[in-house]
Amino acid sequence: MLSISNAQMDAFDAMEFRAFETGLAEHLETHFPWGKAFWPDGSAMALATFAHTRARHYGFVTERSIYM
Repeated sequence: MLSISNAQMDAFDAMEFRAFETGLAEHLETHFPWGKAFWPDGSAMALATFAHTRARHYGFVTERSIYM
């Protein structure tokens, strides 16, 4: 039987979280290139991190709802 430890699950979660934020940053750069002047540090990744944190605060949990 295969068993996955909590540490392994945490590692998978962190990897998936980074992949999600990278995808969100690419989405922002593609669809909102004019917004770079308003992004923290001029970085789409910084904005993706901020947007994800804020969306979770307001109860958005799916990737689609956060992208929207």
